[in-house]
Amino acid sequence: MGSSYSVFLIAAGSIVLGACSCDDSANVNDAGLTDANVADADAAVVVQPDASPDAGDGGQVFYDFCALPMFQLPVDASDRHRGVSLWGDRVVFGRTIRSPTLIPSQLYLLDLVTCMEERLTEGRTVEQVTSWDRSVFWTDNHTCGESCREIFYLDLEQGTPTQLTSQTYGTFVPYGNDDYVVFTRLTELLDLGQQDLVLLDLATSQERILAPADAHPTYHAVSERYVAWTAASGDPQSQGRDVYYHDLVTGVTTHIDETAAGYQYAVTVDGDHLSWFGSDLYLQDPYHLVLHHIPTGDSTVLVDNDGAVRWGRIHRNLVAYNTTRYTGNQIQLPADIEIYDIDTGLRRRVTQSSGGLISMGLFFPRLMVVNYVSSITDSNPYYFIDLVKYGITDETGHLLPGDGVVVVPQ
Repeated sequence: MGSSYSVFLIAAGSIVLGACSCDDSANVNDAGLTDANVADADAAVVVQPDASPDAGDGGQVFYDFCALPMFQLPVDASDRHRGVSLWGDRVVFGRTIRSPTLIPSQLYLLDLVTCMEERLTEGRTVEQVTSWDRSVFWTDNHTCGESCREIFYLDLEQGTPTQLTSQTYGTFVPYGNDDYVVFTRLTELLDLGQQDLVLLDLATSQERILAPADAHPTYHAVSERYVAWTAASGDPQSQGRDVYYHDLVTGVTTHIDETAAGYQYAVTVDGDHLSWFGSDLYLQDPYHLVLHHIPTGDSTVLVDNDGAVRWGRIHRNLVAYNTTRYTGNQIQLPADIEIYDIDTGLRRRVTQSSGGLISMGLFFPRLMVVNYVSSITDSNPYYFIDLVKYGITDETGHLLPGDGVVVVPQ
């Protein structure tokens, strides 16, 4: 099982929309680990990799950091990441190379077993990269110019990119699995407020509009069975945007009635669980994070009255999220990352001290985070944390009791 998530950041009272396209330029210091909290004490130092060369000219690049408890996704300080996606032992991402010559954003793959990086595309403008198992999705305007974006798909087993949309005003934020892709599509040129939420069957090319533009669908997520999103319900009792999910097996769409009591921003979904975060009033803290069990309809409030909580990244029995629980304030940053174990009810602080690390993805045993050092979102560095090597979970994926151990890179 796995899940694919829409991404956005909330900073300084404003929302930055779209898929986060953070890059990687900050320095990395010693992780500050000890034998007591690291399974592999010899790998306790996090090393910033050298600037990444372009691996697309018929070659491959090998690194030696993938076995570390924590490492930084390599990129030169002047370059930019254009969406980063973690699935199993692979990281797929877009990267714009600016020096010594400008190379528009291309698609790259980093194999975390071999620690080999390779470039997968040429002559494209890759943005908003997401992945699911062997399937990779992104937006690209190399076929239509700056005024539009189309959805592209790459089957890693086949190796040939396929254009899924054409002649549109613009399509954005593609999240899919091996059978479907979901994205938003402009209904009017350059009007980002008018977007349908579209479900596309990869086998038949048949489309279905899950939410029309007048419902103002925003963030969405995809799992093996479900599509979840936020949108206006039209109910006068609703405070703003509510949460919906669509069952890809039964074809039934469900509105989660309890979400009408607040303004819900974003959703994630994996297995039988989905999560949403929101607030009572639009863009006003405090925020809440709720975990919802789809088969029973039961909900659990994981975080409430919080200044930093964002997505609840779900994989299997784990949920990772940000919180100001340990700072006691209502300011987004500094904050901490916390993980909740659905099976045991245990929760644990991940970070040793509060800072700028933001949970961006979870696929056991790795947690993907971004260090929020700049309001320019694509200039922020990505890191990957091995939860087992840090002693945060056991090898079965269950939380171990303990204090925060991950040191925020400076």
